[in-house]
Amino acid sequence: MSDSRVLVVGTTPDYFAHIHERYPGQALFLTDLAHGAGLSENGSAPSDEVVCHLADNEDALNRLQAHLAKTNQSLSGVACYDCEWLALAASLAQRFSLPYPSVESVQLSRDKFLTKKRWAECDVRCPKATLVYSGRQAIRLFEQFDGSVVLKPLTGSGSELTFHCHEKADLVKAYLAIKDGLQSRQQSPLYASGAGHSGGPVVDQPVLAEEFISGREYSADFIIADDTVSVIRVAKKLRGDALPFGTTVAYVVPAKLPAGITSGMLSKRLRKTAKALGLSRAICMVDFVVNENELIFLELTPRIGGDCLPSLVRHSCGFDTIGLALDFARGGKVMVPSTELSKEHIGMRLLSARGGVLEEVNTNGLSGDLRVKETCLRFARGHEISVPPDDYDSWVLGHVIFESQTDVRHREQCAAMSQKICISVDYYNDQKLAWFQNASRRVDQSRYPIG
Repeated sequence: MSDSRVLVVGTTPDYFAHIHERYPGQALFLTDLAHGAGLSENGSAPSDEVVCHLADNEDALNRLQAHLAKTNQSLSGVACYDCEWLALAASLAQRFSLPYPSVESVQLSRDKFLTKKRWAECDVRCPKATLVYSGRQAIRLFEQFDGSVVLKPLTGSGSELTFHCHEKADLVKAYLAIKDGLQSRQQSPLYASGAGHSGGPVVDQPVLAEEFISGREYSADFIIADDTVSVIRVAKKLRGDALPFGTTVAYVVPAKLPAGITSGMLSKRLRKTAKALGLSRAICMVDFVVNENELIFLELTPRIGGDCLPSLVRHSCGFDTIGLALDFARGGKVMVPSTELSKEHIGMRLLSARGGVLEEVNTNGLSGDLRVKETCLRFARGHEISVPPDDYDSWVLGHVIFESQTDVRHREQCAAMSQKICISVDYYNDQKLAWFQNASRRVDQSRYPIG
């Protein structure tokens, strides 16, 4: 009898452990050599994992086929939780005739310019965007975007190498900083997956310029299937004024949208954003801004939200979005819980202020706080921290999830919680964040206070 599994493409050790513990025998993990060596040590059987060069599609396919033949396993679906491997997941799903977003839809969603171009063609409200090929050309953007411009790579994730520029000199610096960042990331699959824009190396790709959209920013997970949309969760993003542009310091779930944004309106717009990219059956995560009751969409990717969001949703309403992705991949009917059953929780990210060597993250001050539901520390003593724009992962030291006090502003709750945590770092003698912070702060923040 065949052993049917969902193929999980490119997962990391934390997701591997979660799925292996909560859904034993349901997944076959296709992992990269960079992670795979440590995954099998977590108690998995040889039949649970295929380790390969994920960047080599042919190697991944050959090893997967050999594994399936050897173990008499079959695939019931495909799931992927990481942006850099979405294209591989789509290619493998197509090869095994399994339901998944098409390769073309994944490519559209991974290229931020092509996304906005298609959205504009389909009358989806999004920032105006253009491509920049030189620092000199970047200077001329001020007239086009009313003196407030966002520069970012075509691909990537989150706020990585993203700059908000208010002066012409900052435009040139930001353009060069992005180019330098891409040069150091040429081997990163997060960027290589989008190199198809002109078929050349990542560093030779143009830079994306967008108009800056002010307002409250949110993210959402939703399912589109059978031409209908089911919203899984909506999170409000909390920003830090003194941090690089786009940095999320905390999420609030469930988010309370402005009174002018109804659930029906949101679902209708989400459906339109997905359909415009050719997505008819998918789990999607989308970022959007609300400005004067208008929804402006920023990015969409066909996967569930990551970071601390899966844990935050579990604590808020008991719903596991990681398991949801497995059920959806198998073609099962997924029931999304009502937000009325959710309790407001905050997921606060722990960020290092400077680069250096981690000495300690002391969370003893949280021990007596009954609101705290989870504390996650990603790194041990001795971890080397690099800060943006050099690195956007090593400075994120973990997160704390706590139940919100509905009568206290979210910003104030995070500030009070931060006072109970001591992060000790043997700092390097540098000022790498100084210009980056100054050039990346949002304008008009006072019009949209956090909390």
